[in-house]
Amino acid sequence: MGKRKLSTILGLLILASLLLISVQVPNAAALSSPTLSYSGYTETTISLVWSASSPDFGNSIENYVVYLSTVGVNGPYNSYSTGYTSDSGDLYYTFYDLNPSTNYWFYVEVIEGNFLGSSDAVSNTIQVTTANPPTLSVSSVTQTTVSLDWQDYNDYSGNVSFQSYTVQIMPPSGTWSTLTTITQQSDTSYTVTGLSPGQQYSFRVYDTVSVTGVSQTFSSYSNEVTVTTTSPLSVTISSSTATINTGGTVTFSASANGGTAPYSYQWYVNGDPVNGATSSTFTFSPSSAGTYTIYVIVTDSSGATRTSNTMTVAVNNSIIPSSGSSSSGINYLLILVIVVIIAIVTAVAIVLSRRGKGKAKSQAP
Repeated sequence: MGKRKLSTILGLLILASLLLISVQVPNAAALSSPTLSYSGYTETTISLVWSASSPDFGNSIENYVVYLSTVGVNGPYNSYSTGYTSDSGDLYYTFYDLNPSTNYWFYVEVIEGNFLGSSDAVSNTIQVTTANPPTLSVSSVTQTTVSLDWQDYNDYSGNVSFQSYTVQIMPPSGTWSTLTTITQQSDTSYTVTGLSPGQQYSFRVYDTVSVTGVSQTFSSYSNEVTVTTTSPLSVTISSSTATINTGGTVTFSASANGGTAPYSYQWYVNGDPVNGATSSTFTFSPSSAGTYTIYVIVTDSSGATRTSNTMTVAVNNSIIPSSGSSSSGINYLLILVIVVIIAIVTAVAIVLSRRGKGKAKSQAP
């Protein structure tokens, strides 16, 4: 009977203790769920941030566990223990060495400890896509330069910071080498100089990022672009003939290559520029006989100039004057008179010959 009374008393004491706890903290909140979001991403990293959870009365936060899935919102998930025990402020966790342009899903579980064991709560689930690698393009090309531009798609955060851009070149049958390293994030263009005209080159850019608390840096390469520098400016001229008569014409054609189009032209006769002769063809109409030299100077859009080969045109006086002149009529009349005289002489000769034969017959015995 004494043991039965003792058990009853102990049971009443435990019940009273529980009632006392519930009376003392009538409004005690249960463990709160964290709210998950992200603070930044790059091609290879994703930075998560969530609000710290408030534990139940008398309990403490033991850990936050981050879950990652590469398949979808329904998992499966891999777990990553953070070791965080904070119950206030914002908490951060960065995943690195990820794949570019890839979807990832995350949620966070908070675990609290109490005298009965532990309990947990989970956050919302979010999807984050890593950034695309840089996109490289060519904005201009000359004989000795190539201007490059690129787009950086990273969303940097306090835990993942920009370090540099590195521009590389590969000549034909060569290997990649570094041209320059740029440490200004907003500087996303570069002009390569000192190249050889008419040569092919390949270029690429990679960005480098660092993660807080991680000694390793992470780089992502852009697409490769292949460019052929402009050939040196050259020009040649040609014509259908090298000899004409006064009053005639000859047309010259210029063929410009290399340099940077468009081209402008200036034709010269005997070393003097011809007013208005500024196209790729030139029609020469000399008014007097003589020997003339013809050439053209071409200028490209970058200001480079080249002088063509020189052609010589021999201009002779006309043997037969052009139609419509008074001398032409005189020459034709003279020819007609000569023809008429020849015809008359021939006719007279024939008549005289016949008369001579007739007399010879009448005198015969």
